[in-house]
Amino acid sequence: MLYTLFAILAGAATTLQNSINGLMTPIAGSMSVSFINFTVQSILILGYLGIFQRRLPAMRRVPLPYYASGILATVVVGLIGVCVARMGSAVTTCCSVAGQILMSAAIDHFGLFGAQKIRFRAGRAPGFILIIAGVLCINLIGASGKTETPMLLLLLAILLGGCAVFVRTMNARVSQITGSVIDSGFVNSIGGSIGGLLLMFAMSGFHPDFS
Repeated sequence: MLYTLFAILAGAATTLQNSINGLMTPIAGSMSVSFINFTVQSILILGYLGIFQRRLPAMRRVPLPYYASGILATVVVGLIGVCVARMGSAVTTCCSVAGQILMSAAIDHFGLFGAQKIRFRAGRAPGFILIIAGVLCINLIGASGKTETPMLLLLLAILLGGCAVFVRTMNARVSQITGSVIDSGFVNSIGGSIGGLLLMFAMSGFHPDFS
C-alpha cells in the first residue's frame, strides 16, 4: 500500500513538473529547461549524499551506456515542456500515460532490460482500449467540438511517455548495480545535465543565452 501511495505521489509530482516546464519553455527554450531540471537535481543529490551520507555517488560501477538514459531523459523533459505549452497539461498527461502503459506492457511481456517477465493477458485489453478512448475524448471533445491539436503533437506526447518508461527501467537497473536509488538518480541527472547543455549549445547555434 505504501509503494502504491509513493507511485501516486510521484505521478502527481511529475505532472506538476511538466506544467512548470511548460511555463518555462517559451521563456528559456526546451533544452534549457532540461538543463536547468537536471542540473538542479544533480546539485540536490550531491548535497544529500554529502550532508546525510558523507560520501560521493558510486559512479565507477555503472557501465557507460547507462548514462545514455539521462541524455534521453533530457529530450523527454524538453519536448514534454513543448507539448504542455502547446496542448496543455491534461492532453499531454493523457497521451504520456497512454505511451507509458503501452511501453510498460511491452517491457513486462518480453522481460526487457532485466525486468521481471509478466505475460500480457487478453483481459487487460479493455483497459488499454479505454485509455486510448480517453485520450481521444479529451482531445476531440471541446467547446467547439473540433480537433484543436495536431495529430503529430499527440503522437509525440505518446512516444515521449514510452521513452519515459524506458528511462525509468534503465534507472531501476542502475539502482541494482549501485545498490542505491539515490546513486541511480544521480547517474540519470548527470547524464541529463550534460546532454541538456550540449543540446542547448547545438540548438542555439553555439550562442546560448544564459540570462
